[in-house]
Amino acid sequence: MYNIMTIDLEEWFHANYHEDIFDTNKSYEVRVLDNTYRILRHFEDNDAKATFFVLGYVAEKHRNLIEDIYNAGHEIASHGTSHSLVYEQTKNEFREDVYKSKVLLENIVQQPIKGYRAPSWSITKQSLWGLEILEELGFIYDSSNKIVNWA
Repeated sequence: MYNIMTIDLEEWFHANYHEDIFDTNKSYEVRVLDNTYRILRHFEDNDAKATFFVLGYVAEKHRNLIEDIYNAGHEIASHGTSHSLVYEQTKNEFREDVYKSKVLLENIVQQPIKGYRAPSWSITKQSLWGLEILEELGFIYDSSNKIVNWA
């Protein structure tokens, strides 16, 4: 039996519950390191692999974590840079956000980044234009919603 496991690698304060939850001028407790290393140990103990949809913010702050995930045999994919909802961005803002994440992750793992998942599943009917941008940027697949499959 084969199963598919994916992880959205982001900090707790990146949730899109409401606009004022994360203030870039404040400092927050880092939880992504301990939690991710705990998950990696469970995966290793069970000979399991996953795709980690990595937020660019996390990759910028914790490059070694991304290297450790990749070196353990897991796929690294993009979750954008800032965890902004796609349908709240312009096309150019979205393109810049995703491009920055893709380049950052490719520089860390030295491999093409093939997959993308939008923050909070935010590729919707009103933001389907995002799929064309992903294709332009060289992504092979999108895991942003349950309706559209363009790969």
